[in-house]
Amino acid sequence: MKMWKKISLTAVIICLVLFTMWSAANSDHLASFPDILSSFYAKEACSCMYVVGQDEEFCKNYARSWLPVESFEHDPEARTVTVTGKYIMYRTNTARYIDERYGCVLVNESQ
Repeated sequence: MKMWKKISLTAVIICLVLFTMWSAANSDHLASFPDILSSFYAKEACSCMYVVGQDEEFCKNYARSWLPVESFEHDPEARTVTVTGKYIMYRTNTARYIDERYGCVLVNESQ
């Protein structure tokens, strides 16, 4: 039985080391992951309202994913949708309607 524990412990340590190496190699991609939820939600809701022409309530349900969002703000005058993620995905992103040809685009925070 002691041999089984040694093998199990060694396997767990190897997995942790491999996971750490993988995380270090992909740190840029992992750092951008929290923006995905709010970016997706904002762009889909904006496109639903301004490109497809649906109402706000329909578009909130259409864009909703399995992870909840903290806030949803729609500014009809500026034609923007701003969404903040919840839990570890607590990032805010905005999508703005440009025109018929380009539809909605994500607004860069530096703009």
